Amino acid sequence: MEEKKKGIGLIGLIGMVISSCIGSGVFAITGQLAGVASPGAVLIAWLIVGVGFLALAFSLNNLTEKRSDLHGIFSYADAGWGPLAGFISGWGYWLSAWLGNVAFATMMMSTIGCFYPAFLPGNTIPCIIIASIVMWALTYLVIRGVESAAFLNAIVMVCKVAAIAVTLIFGIFLFNAGIFTADFWGNVYDNAVAAGQYGPDAAPLGGVGTQIFNCMIIMMWCFVGIEGASVVSSRAARKTDVGKATLIGFICLMLIYVGASVLPYGYMSSTEVAALDYPALVYVFSSMAPGWGGPFISIAIIISILGSWLSFTILPAETTSEMADYKLLPASWGKLNSHNAPSMSLLIVGACTQAFLIVLLFRPTPTTSRSPCAPWPSSSPGPSQPPTRLSGACRTRTWCRPPSVSWPWPSR
Repeated sequence: MEEKKKGIGLIGLIGMVISSCIGSGVFAITGQLAGVASPGAVLIAWLIVGVGFLALAFSLNNLTEKRSDLHGIFSYADAGWGPLAGFISGWGYWLSAWLGNVAFATMMMSTIGCFYPAFLPGNTIPCIIIASIVMWALTYLVIRGVESAAFLNAIVMVCKVAAIAVTLIFGIFLFNAGIFTADFWGNVYDNAVAAGQYGPDAAPLGGVGTQIFNCMIIMMWCFVGIEGASVVSSRAARKTDVGKATLIGFICLMLIYVGASVLPYGYMSSTEVAALDYPALVYVFSSMAPGWGGPFISIAIIISILGSWLSFTILPAETTSEMADYKLLPASWGKLNSHNAPSMSLLIVGACTQAFLIVLLFRPTPTTSRSPCAPWPSSSPGPSQPPTRLSGACRTRTWCRPPSVSWPWPSR
């Protein structure tokens, strides 16, 4: 039996997986998928993507069991192909991990703007000041101890999953099979486009294969962070818990993502969902729960971003700290303080993030036609109001957004 040491337990490791993957993307994916596919194609795409990422989860579990002496996601490349491959793997992961935090900052400020409109642009001086305070507060929290920060992250995970569960419960009780199957493969919509009912700019969804492909491009980004438990494996109380956490986290993520993206099809038609501003789940739940649905989801988005931001404060710093132990970076990057936290790596991540937050001040101020807390009107968009399925070029890119919304809604 494996000896248990002081460190991050199974729940904390699961929290690293789920909180890393679920940021704000789960609230936007409803509209993103509705813009490119019908309900039937979405279900098939989730099946394909689910099998693929299940294989990845099993691979991470297998690597953990077979090479329990290795720590960090980059260490497998180092062991297999040498120091250069290990450095490229680790450095690339480090860059991708903390750069996403800049998008979290603007997303959080824009969401706060639904309560305080001055923050709605997301990149004004007050927004950057508040975002910087939050960023350095999270950095300080991790500097005070990675294990304690991971425990707090697990609590945040429970809160965000509970909030999403409320939305899914409403979706289950209000689910209408007739609405769900009315245009199951998108043929009705495509015929309407061909007849010119949605105007000259509307694009057909295309065949089922095309719809599945477009869905998969979006869905692939939903699992960025599934490696969270593996990255902090050196701090796990039991090394065997790392693989378990990855598998359990993946199952929870699949249930959440499939529910959040499919259930709205049984409440509104896919064409109506596609016409919603991003994040679509805000407007869907505003219609389900008039008066309080929008603010509830907006608060859930803020909590969700905080949890994911905390995870991606830990993960890049932990990566460079482990890389220093493998002599892939200077030893100072891996130096631990009295709380057993890589303070130098954390400060470097904080400084880099701060620099990019300042750069946001020189970015054009985004505009939006409607506050995230505004309830979606009950009337459905008719032929005179085209949905946001505008063109094939836009439908194949996850960064395309409706014309009325220009702030960044990160996928993770």
